[in-house]
Amino acid sequence: YLDDGSRGVTGNMGAQTRSLMHDGEIRESKVLWTLGNYARFIRPGMVRIQCDVEPAQSVENGLLGSAYKGAEGALVVVLVNLSSDERSCDLGFAREVNVYTTSSEGNLAKSRQNSSSIKIPPRAVATVRSVMP
Repeated sequence: YLDDGSRGVTGNMGAQTRSLMHDGEIRESKVLWTLGNYARFIRPGMVRIQCDVEPAQSVENGLLGSAYKGAEGALVVVLVNLSSDERSCDLGFAREVNVYTTSSEGNLAKSRQNSSSIKIPPRAVATVRSVMP
């Protein structure tokens, strides 16, 4: 959790807010798990590559994407669904891929999906990992 430095006395959300406690306990949050959608899969040495999403990426349509390629052909695509509706995304190739989703229902939950129809739940982040031939 974020700490505003008030030591829990005058926090923006009140003195008893769990995120401002200083008791030595670690509390997980969706921000932590969402960071994992990036940090766990985008590894040192990977380069960001072009990622086109149709319709064009914007906060209005609710789907954002970024893609990364590794030296041995590893491909990682991170899709962020900002909308309150499920979205579908075609990655432009057809094969089974591992998808790791952080949503209200789970944290980095692994599933197998076809890359031509990746389902992203409402208000969720999905990381697709594949190896290109």
